[in-house]
Amino acid sequence: MEDGDTWRTNMLNPSHKDRPEIWFRPSPKVPLAVLSELIANKRVTATPRFGARNGDHPKGYTRGGIAVLRVFDDTNTEHLNRTVRIETIVVSPLRQLTPIDLRNTLSYKNWKEVQRELSFFEKRPVGGDEDASIIEFSYL
Repeated sequence: MEDGDTWRTNMLNPSHKDRPEIWFRPSPKVPLAVLSELIANKRVTATPRFGARNGDHPKGYTRGGIAVLRVFDDTNTEHLNRTVRIETIVVSPLRQLTPIDLRNTLSYKNWKEVQRELSFFEKRPVGGDEDASIIEFSYL
């Protein structure tokens, strides 16, 4: 059993494992207004993420787990949040993502578009052989 101070610290600063979140931000491809509209109308049910975002990753997800989907602007102001259930997690090298893998994302047509977006968010070139995850979810 954990002591009161540890419990209080954990509740004030929950880890991703305690309270999974999926953050969305505008990008050169998807401005905030479009992003918010797509999520508000539940038209996005998958998102690519850099790395193998399975249960072993510090920001990983588990199938059947509940997460909060959050939309932020460039100033870190939250515009929208929704609760979702993680349905599947597909991990593969970026260049192996197919249009079928990307069908429920923010309109990415091929892995090169995902590569540009991930490079933008990672602030570095992301290679085609690096792992990416497609997180599929349903709205609750």
